[in-house]
Amino acid sequence: MHLRTLKVLQAPTIPPEWNDDGEMYSFTELIKYNIPELRESGISEQLLADLNARGLIGIALNTSVPTRDFTRRVTSIGESLIRLVTDQRG
Repeated sequence: MHLRTLKVLQAPTIPPEWNDDGEMYSFTELIKYNIPELRESGISEQLLADLNARGLIGIALNTSVPTRDFTRRVTSIGESLIRLVTDQRG
């Protein structure tokens, strides 16, 4: 689930109703939208905290941001991990 969350933050799908009119949204809401099975689990916050603590993402936890600020949250270490895990070569 950590890797799925990391992949979501690499290229999130923004809910269509979230326009960029200055309204603020949380990363937890974004994760729950992109990974439906987390909607009722209550672990989204812990997943974000774990990824942040390991330096894989760079976000201020428990904050809300405008829609345009959901991009570029995966760090270079996180990008390297995604490449390593998704590499299809032998």
